Amino acid sequence: MTAPAETGAQIPLPRPRFPGTGAVLDGTVTHSVALQPIVDLQRGEVVGFEALARFGGRQGLPGPWLTRARDSGDLASLEVMLLATALEARDRLPADTFLAINISPQLVGTAKVRAVLRSAGD
Repeated sequence: MTAPAETGAQIPLPRPRFPGTGAVLDGTVTHSVALQPIVDLQRGEVVGFEALARFGGRQGLPGPWLTRARDSGDLASLEVMLLATALEARDRLPADTFLAINISPQLVGTAKVRAVLRSAGD
């Protein structure tokens, strides 16, 4: 015979994997890149753009998505996908401007990142 469960006792449940991360990776939740101008203040000219990730529409800021992706082990896959999306935006840039892309330092030299960079061409 087992003792009855203590009133108010918490039964630990496994933490479910954040569905949003998988939903982005499988295309269920949209992702995009916003291009924020970088201005040379001395010349007063736009000299480049920073690629900013957005999820589920223009206002879907990346912080919560990236945190959950890191917690669920999906960060590398998500960042590689965002890198590829950012590189696709290069054809929208004005001539003689650059594109800045943020990526985790530990991913920079990985085979997946090198493959995305090679496939993007010059």
